[in-house]
Amino acid sequence: MAGITSPKSFTSEIRREFSHSGNLSWAPFVVLCLWGGSEIISLLAHAPGLLEHIMQTHSSARPTIEMSPSVGLIFGIATVAGGLVILGAVGLYLRLRRRHG
Repeated sequence: MAGITSPKSFTSEIRREFSHSGNLSWAPFVVLCLWGGSEIISLLAHAPGLLEHIMQTHSSARPTIEMSPSVGLIFGIATVAGGLVILGAVGLYLRLRRRHG
């Protein structure tokens, strides 16, 4: 079998410059994706009886579960948002450490 060789090393550092206009072109795409995701979460959270139907089995011996939308907000969206804030802070720290260090 023939071997495949590459003229460049895969471990060489590639430094790309990012343009301001390129970053601005991605901003509407990211906002649109976040908006779409929040709309889907909102539809699921406010569908009447959907969370209760998912959480309970069809056994008559068990009591029915009544959950308010605030429970889904606290344990769903707020937890994800908190995780994203922590992930963003770690990413910002690593980026600043690499730039100045």
